[in-house]
Amino acid sequence: MNLNLKNVAKVKKYFQYYVLIVLSILLFSSCNNPKQEQEKQPDQQSSNSATKQIERVTLKAVGNTMAEMKYDLDEISVKRNSKVILTLINDSVDETMKHNVLIVKKGAGNKVGMAAISLKDKNYIPDMPEVIAASDLAKPGETVRLEFDAPAPGNYEFLCTFPGHHSKMKGILKVL
Repeated sequence: MNLNLKNVAKVKKYFQYYVLIVLSILLFSSCNNPKQEQEKQPDQQSSNSATKQIERVTLKAVGNTMAEMKYDLDEISVKRNSKVILTLINDSVDETMKHNVLIVKKGAGNKVGMAAISLKDKNYIPDMPEVIAASDLAKPGETVRLEFDAPAPGNYEFLCTFPGHHSKMKGILKVL
């Protein structure tokens, strides 16, 4: 019986040492693991970008002639500090009715529209400081998406810069 108690005491003693060593290794490795810190950084970054509210807007380009063409909305409102996802749907069926949408500074719509007329190779998007965001051209029946960060609170313009369209296809973007 003494032998069994001695053996049990030794096993218990070794088991305690083993547990202590394993816990020490786990504690040390979790405190000094640079790989684990690197893995945490992307999570922190993604949580920061997730804080932006997403504003989804659908805008339709309608009409099959120059006289009929227009956007279905005259005004769009979005919240400040939001990410705007604007979906432009070209409801036209006439193949000459190509449309885009540009967000420009207030009062710059005509200037940007006139500058775009000869820019076929750039999809009628002028490289100007007044342009905040611009979509691709949508052919009839197509849908394009424009993503941008909402500018500072205030009023802006949106317009189509396909030649001859900017005078009729326009509206106000309000950032609240």
